[in-house]
This record gives sequence, structure tokens and C-alpha cells, in this order.
Amino acid sequence: MRAELLELANALEQTQTPDPACVALLRELLTNGTSPLYNPNLPASDLRATLACASAGITAQLTS
Repeated sequence: MRAELLELANALEQTQTPDPACVALLRELLTNGTSPLYNPNLPASDLRATLACASAGITAQLTS
């Protein structure tokens, strides 16, 4: 998932006005110890779904 996180970080850096909901989702992912990023008891699909949701909102800002 490292590559996906780096790609998302790069997209976020390029976005002039990121979607606040996506930024909040990423903040929660990175700071909450029970998030799918840190909790090994959660399936990897939870992390993929969270990253996909955040990525969709950020990349939509890049293309508009």
C-alpha cells in the first residue's frame, strides 16, 4: 500500500483546493491508531477502500 499512499500524497500536493472531506478522511487514517492503516486485525480491503475513497475525491479536484 506504500505506493498508493505516495501517489495520493503527490496528488494532494498538486491540488489547489482539496476536498475537505477527503483531507479529513486522510487525517483520520493517518492519526487514528484504530484505522485500517495501523490495525493489523482489519482486512486489507478496508484500507484499500479508504484510500480509494480519498483518492477519488482528490483526483477529481485535479481534473476539474
